[in-house]
Amino acid sequence: MYKGKNLLSIHATAPNKWVNSVMRHLFTKDELGDGLIIDDLKSKSKRTPLNLEKVDLLKEALFIKYNVSETKQEAFWLQYKRVANTFCRDHKPSNNTEDDSHISDEDEA
Repeated sequence: MYKGKNLLSIHATAPNKWVNSVMRHLFTKDELGDGLIIDDLKSKSKRTPLNLEKVDLLKEALFIKYNVSETKQEAFWLQYKRVANTFCRDHKPSNNTEDDSHISDEDEA
């Protein structure tokens, strides 16, 4: 659950589309435009790391939604972390720092 929304109830036709939809719910336009999922200290990215608590919500929901066994979770996460980071890179950073709104599904149409 995030802000009253059950992430598992978000419908998508494929896991990559589901990840993108959940990213829209968890992060603002600015966070997506400026950030990446950076979960190691070796990263050379100049982008802002996305909030790890929200990233963990995404990760755990992904495993539950797609019934990923514990032995396959690491590889599954690496694949869909790339999907999420591509989604972030596709968003341009906003010049309006006051806009804290989340992206609706209509914004992506």
